[in-house]
Order: sequence, then C-alpha cells, then structure tokens
Amino acid sequence: MVPERRLCRTRPPPRTSCTRGGTEALDVGCGTGNLVRRLANVFPAVTGIEPNAPTADEARRTTADLANVRILTQPFDESHSNRYDLITFVAVLHHLPLPATLEKARELLRPGGRLVVVGISEEARADFPWSIASLILNPIVGAVMHP
Repeated sequence: MVPERRLCRTRPPPRTSCTRGGTEALDVGCGTGNLVRRLANVFPAVTGIEPNAPTADEARRTTADLANVRILTQPFDESHSNRYDLITFVAVLHHLPLPATLEKARELLRPGGRLVVVGISEEARADFPWSIASLILNPIVGAVMHP
C-alpha cells in the first residue's frame, strides 16, 4: 500500500495550477475523498467523481465540512458542465476505456491545465529500465515544458 502522502506529491505540485490562476480541480474515482480534501486546501472549487454509491457517500461525509467540494455519483464518461484546471486519476485509469477517457479528459481540461495520472501496479523486471529512465527524465521534461 502506498502512503497517501506519496500519492499527493507531484512534480510540479498541483498548487502550481492554482497559483497560475487555476480555480477548479476534478478527482476522477475519488474513493472516500482523501485527495479531494487535500485539493480543497489549494483550489477554490473541487469536484470528486465516484461511481460507487456507498463510497461516494463516504466521500461526502469525509468532505462535509468543506463548502468548496462537491462529490458526484456517476461514471467519468457522463457529461460534465465544467472545465477544469487540474484533473487527477489516481489508481483508476486502468478501470476505464483508455482512448475514450483520455479524449474526455482533454475536452474537460482548460488550456494550460494539468492532467495527473498515478498508476499503482506491481512492476515486472522488464519494466525496471523504463522506470529508471522515467525517474530521471520526467522531472527534466516537466521543467522544460512547464517552467
């Protein structure tokens, strides 16, 4: 199990989307609302989407004290009226149809917005060289593309 504090660390951190004028974040497959709660400290408006009704209810209880949060019980591919400065998929993208999901995310992302995808899976030995290359190159590419 990956500690929550590691799931909430990105390079650059989501707050850079907010400091550049970002106002809305979307957490897809928000579960019980832990990341939604953290994003609510950074963004003026946060939406969590959770298709499982009992889990969405728990997310609502977890975030009930936050006026800038809304939790929707629906699948990601249903229509959304908002566009977002940050969209997160934490351990959820592998449950969704990849091409359609990425197209939908592109539609919902505002110009200059950020898409954060965290996949959690056990790594095979064959993945090790790619992981090392990604560990080195991702921060460099991020710094060049998003100074």
